[in-house]
Amino acid sequence: DLYSESKIEAEKVLMESNIPYVILRLSGVVIPRFYDPNPWQFLKHQRVEFIARDDVATALYNSTTNMYARNKIFNVAGGERWRMIGQQWAEKHMEAIGFPVEDAEYSEEPGWFDWYDTEEAEAVLGYQNTTPGMFLAQLSQAVEEFN
Repeated sequence: DLYSESKIEAEKVLMESNIPYVILRLSGVVIPRFYDPNPWQFLKHQRVEFIARDDVATALYNSTTNMYARNKIFNVAGGERWRMIGQQWAEKHMEAIGFPVEDAEYSEEPGWFDWYDTEEAEAVLGYQNTTPGMFLAQLSQAVEEFN
């Protein structure tokens, strides 16, 4: 689609510019705040891998301060601990916000999610600090503060 094509073209322009760059390809970013997530933007049985907002901030900062990141492209996602099937993530999230799990609604089309190879990104940027459990605890706290 046009969105994907524009990102690919932007990366090409940057790489051909002869200026130092770091390209970060982010997976779905989760933020610990209360909201109704329905419908989920992925299929019930689709592979998903998210990343916590705080870990994105760490990756962004480290990409600007680590010389080993220069002129590289990194997939930035949560890593193995965050890899699950859409239904698993939705159930954990719904439970954390106090919504009935059976009320989860899923997209009829695949979303922009999968599992990602983040080995090099983590080795260079050192950002995968938040586990899903830590994030869900933050989310539960945000829900309490909202109520």
